[in-house]
Amino acid sequence: MEFLTADPERLPSNALRAQAEDLGYLFVRELLPVEDLRMLRRILLQQAADLDLLNPESELMEGIARPGLQTPSYDDPCFVALQVGVQSRREFDALREHPALITLLERCLGGPIQSRCGEVCRLAFPASEAHTTRPHQDQAYYHQAGSGSWTAWIPLGDCPGSLGALRLIPGSHLAGLRPHGPGVSGMAVPEGTEWAGSDFRLGDVLLFHPLTIHAAQHNRDPRRLRVSVDCRYRKKAD
Repeated sequence: MEFLTADPERLPSNALRAQAEDLGYLFVRELLPVEDLRMLRRILLQQAADLDLLNPESELMEGIARPGLQTPSYDDPCFVALQVGVQSRREFDALREHPALITLLERCLGGPIQSRCGEVCRLAFPASEAHTTRPHQDQAYYHQAGSGSWTAWIPLGDCPGSLGALRLIPGSHLAGLRPHGPGVSGMAVPEGTEWAGSDFRLGDVLLFHPLTIHAAQHNRDPRRLRVSVDCRYRKKAD
């Protein structure tokens, strides 16, 4: 099924909160300016090129992976260097604190929010199915420090399902925390479960609850990387 699109310009705050509470997510089209996102995409891809992750014969902004590479794991030095190189930039701060994003979160969560609750820059490589993010709930990995953090998933480029766009199970947050396997192995999802997803355009944002079950789709493009950013937020304590 397709994501239900939320329209913050037309919906009052109580309706936005009700939709988020019922579904466990908000999907908003054209929330962020494409110029800012393209700038951050260039920064992230340049960092990837400096780490020899891109095909040097291709144009940078195309995001063409170096053949034969797989999506790096969290403890891979390239993954760590990518985070340090991109998240230290003011352009990354500007995205994380963008007024349109902060305002939407404040309306969704019903009050002032705290940012800097965990960010990740991601590159999903083609033909890397073994490293595709499996079904899971973020809360399973937060422990106490990150409890209650909502995620904003932001692709830095048009991202159809075939490029590895995120999908989720609407309403799955209502059943609480489910058992997860060791490490980042995720959780089992019964066959026949109905997932929701959409093809993303640059500027679209998906917000979801820390208990909402979600997963990436396999990147089936033969050459291109999926380029995206996770930013996390939670409501400030009263």
